[in-house]
Amino acid sequence: LYDQSGDSGYLGELYAMAMGTLVSHFGSWRAEPVGQYRAGEVAHTRAVIYIGSSYDEPLPKPFLDDVRNASCPVLWLADNIWQLSAAAPDFAAHYGFTPGLYTKTPLTKVVYKGVHLDRDVENTSVLQLLDLNVQVTSVLAWAEAKNGRQLPWAVRSHELFYIAENPLAFIGPTDRYLVLCDVLFDLLAPDTPERHRA
Repeated sequence: LYDQSGDSGYLGELYAMAMGTLVSHFGSWRAEPVGQYRAGEVAHTRAVIYIGSSYDEPLPKPFLDDVRNASCPVLWLADNIWQLSAAAPDFAAHYGFTPGLYTKTPLTKVVYKGVHLDRDVENTSVLQLLDLNVQVTSVLAWAEAKNGRQLPWAVRSHELFYIAENPLAFIGPTDRYLVLCDVLFDLLAPDTPERHRA
């Protein structure tokens, strides 16, 4: 599911095409604007990926309701997680974090499974996750500043995976985009054995 509103609304479909290329490794897929979401669609999928690329895209209430009640994995990228939080009074207690504001701290790395991946410092759009409850939420990756300060970058809680920025933007060859690629296995094929061929 992708955004369409705002000055950069045209990017939503391009991000969806890029994501479709990745998920095609796991089987068939379908993309549609989130504004066209119909109640109950989540129940008929193996997983749902929402790419929040337009700030404050109007998200349909049935989509927010279905995400909260999903029995399949949901991967949410970047913007508009605050709409899900506002729609669920128990969001912080259930998911173990609260969406905050975007940080202005230059974050140059993403640390994932002990590996430091590059992050374009010009990209300042990492959403801060507050009130983190590690009893409920697993931090999958951390964004790191040059001074060593770390912020949760990717988390998992119940069926919800959340990445605090859009890793389909500002991509480089040694980039944190690789975390997204790896997380897709957790989302779509969690029993896949690790293979280190290089």
